[in-house]
Amino acid sequence: MNSDSPTSDDVKTMSTSTPTPRGKTLSSDGKKNGSMKKNYNLGLFWKIAKLNKGLNKETIEKALDDIEKKNCNKECFDKVVESGVVPQFIAILEKKECPLELTIGICSLLSDIMWANSKHDKLMIDNGIILVLMKLMTSQNTTLLNTILHCLGNMADNLNHDEESILLTTDGFLSKFVGIFHKTKKMIPLILLKTASWSLMEICRNLPKSPLVFMNVAIPFFLGVIRHPKLKEEEGYYCLSNALWGINYITENQQLGIDIALHEKGIVQSIIPFLNSKVSIVQLPALRILSNLVGGTDKQCSKVLKLGLLDFVKPLLSDKNPIIQKETVWMISNIVAGTISQVKQVFSTTGIIPIILKLFKLKTNHSLRRECSFVVSNTLSNPLVSKTSVVNLEFILSCIKGICYGLDSDIQTSASPMLEALMLTITHARSLSMDGVKIVLYWIRTTNVLSLVQSLLEKYRKKVDRIDELCKKITINCSVLKSCLVTMKLKKKMMN
Repeated sequence: MNSDSPTSDDVKTMSTSTPTPRGKTLSSDGKKNGSMKKNYNLGLFWKIAKLNKGLNKETIEKALDDIEKKNCNKECFDKVVESGVVPQFIAILEKKECPLELTIGICSLLSDIMWANSKHDKLMIDNGIILVLMKLMTSQNTTLLNTILHCLGNMADNLNHDEESILLTTDGFLSKFVGIFHKTKKMIPLILLKTASWSLMEICRNLPKSPLVFMNVAIPFFLGVIRHPKLKEEEGYYCLSNALWGINYITENQQLGIDIALHEKGIVQSIIPFLNSKVSIVQLPALRILSNLVGGTDKQCSKVLKLGLLDFVKPLLSDKNPIIQKETVWMISNIVAGTISQVKQVFSTTGIIPIILKLFKLKTNHSLRRECSFVVSNTLSNPLVSKTSVVNLEFILSCIKGICYGLDSDIQTSASPMLEALMLTITHARSLSMDGVKIVLYWIRTTNVLSLVQSLLEKYRKKVDRIDELCKKITINCSVLKSCLVTMKLKKKMMN
């Protein structure tokens, strides 16, 4: 079963800008949304001297002044760290006498330092920032809570580098986080909901494996955001996107995550409508979640299919966005890798298989043809498929024509799955009638299968995995198919 997933570029978020998933940016040019400019109240930090005499006022003043003048140039944030004040800033946050305005200012600066350079995350974690932020999460101040959530999201990419980061998956942290959400549901400050969903999504994305206690809180939280009645406009889509990506990361390659997600009543019905969305930042993660769910056990896959998923999926195969097309084909490949009943459901949904086989002709999209190859291979790898009407002459001919159409282009990245799909197709042609075998052999000659295979072997030998083995099997299978035809003719002659 294919488990490829979209690649992403890491993007952090400043505490003053629109929080976006790191790697799932919302702007068309791939840059972080929102302005980098941040006017720090320099006078505010002088209060630090009264709380901790160990800080060097001149060093802080110069570093912060540089940041303000240069519109938050990332190198200037590095100067703040180099001055050695970060551990002392964190220590000050623990002091009860630290005023609210100063607490917000320090948290904001620490968040932006982590935004500027992820290598500073480790320094923050080593100096106990997670415990400090957890204590501050009991605050009723929306601005402070929003800044704390930014800090947590911006340090998330180092969660798997430090044991103390496990604190973020404990009951203590989660109870405080849920507390924020309860306030959110009552007060509905969109900016806080947006940052909360982004922060928790970042934690989900960077945890090597989500603990049970964490998933039991995170999934209902994200589902609550998805069902929020006031998130259907532009700003709300950011929240929805974060929540959907969060569920995706929990259910991605995690059987327990899929189990917990499917135990949430109505989760599939809540996600399926986003497949029809014209907003790509919610459509893509919704598609990924459903692909994860059908990629679980056969029982889990059947549970999702019963809710009419295939009817919503079919239009996506013709979507103008090639990423949506690829992810949709990937989902289909996961389904046909299941039971024979699930294979039949896909083939009985009018239009799905013909569209997928036509996608082989998109020579410029190698990753999409790769996914189409997995649909064919997964279907034909089912030992029971030959006993059904699924593998008929029309399907076999469409596979041969579609695959061979693209074999004459530069297909190094998709050569192995395409050749395997072709090999399995020719193998299953033996189950056809004598007339069917004749037609298949005709098209094998017409499409120059053996010449194309030999050409690929010469071109990609030692470059493509299994190419020698697959090319040899295709050649043998073609010979076997010819022998089958001879045997059929002899049998027919003897019967006459």
